Amino acid sequence: MFLIKGDLVTTLAEADMIYPVEEIVKADEAWYAEYVSGAFADGMGYTVPFQMQANCCVVYNQKIFDECGVSFPETIEELITLIPAFQAKGYVTIGMGNGGQWLAPSCVVNTFMYRFVDSEWFESLRAGTGAAWTDEAIVKGLTAFQDLVKASAFNETCNSIDQDGMYELYYQEKCAMMINGAWMIGSVIGDCPAEVLANTHVALMPAVEGGLNGNRNVAGGPGWDWAVNKQTVSEEKLPVVCEYLKAITTGDYANKALGMGFFSAAKTSDVDMDALAPLFAEYATVEADMCFLPIWDVVLPASFGSGEYYASTQELIMGAITPEEMAQRLQDAWEMCQ
Repeated sequence: MFLIKGDLVTTLAEADMIYPVEEIVKADEAWYAEYVSGAFADGMGYTVPFQMQANCCVVYNQKIFDECGVSFPETIEELITLIPAFQAKGYVTIGMGNGGQWLAPSCVVNTFMYRFVDSEWFESLRAGTGAAWTDEAIVKGLTAFQDLVKASAFNETCNSIDQDGMYELYYQEKCAMMINGAWMIGSVIGDCPAEVLANTHVALMPAVEGGLNGNRNVAGGPGWDWAVNKQTVSEEKLPVVCEYLKAITTGDYANKALGMGFFSAAKTSDVDMDALAPLFAEYATVEADMCFLPIWDVVLPASFGSGEYYASTQELIMGAITPEEMAQRLQDAWEMCQ
């Protein structure tokens, strides 16, 4: 068994190197019932999820908001109006560490675009039934994101520092907020200075005026999953391997994972939420309002998601390409991998 990112599943499945273990899980009704809704929503069929979390949430410093005389924004449009207030006090509005090229597209842009398109658009795109990256809604969303960049919402070093550099900006109280996946919560709890942590809260990315489903649409899901190597596991050994998969993804595993501040893909029971770190318990409340939608760079082919999508997002942030150019580049790359 091994852990695999979703964008590599298709390649290994087409090469007949992994078992379609999802059908084994679903054939066992009691086992399948132990997973939360949406755990197998990626539709790949070859893996078993062990985690289920948002790829996008916002951590913010309430003390900085109070100092600047503003409240956490309900919309992106409102957020843009707050930028001068933060700048006047010497703060970056949103810390970003896209030096590895993945953070902005995967944890910010993907969810931002779900303010303009929904799961029906994405499934149409994936099925080849009409949706395209050059659709007006995509261009509109990319334009709105670039407007946020042009308004100086992010640190000037956003394309050169990595995730850890972004955390340091927040820990040193140099930015009012930062956006990342839910794994950020554990890092903040473990590493953030106590006085900063005491003023830290969690929120969803703001909505867009006239957008879809308020602020509830969030890119999220398993992300990484367990796969079974067909070259080393025989048909006779497969049932034993599946029993082990069940043990390390459901039941007591799920309860212990939550107690340690980690959301598994399985249902939990008898967990004392009052015993959790306050920020993690706050995230759990925020997550309850989320509507999980597919993570583009996880469920789409690596040549597209980790390739053109990552690269063109970085160029969009730099202002090296227009939203229309990025949309066309995405469409061209998409057609090449079909």
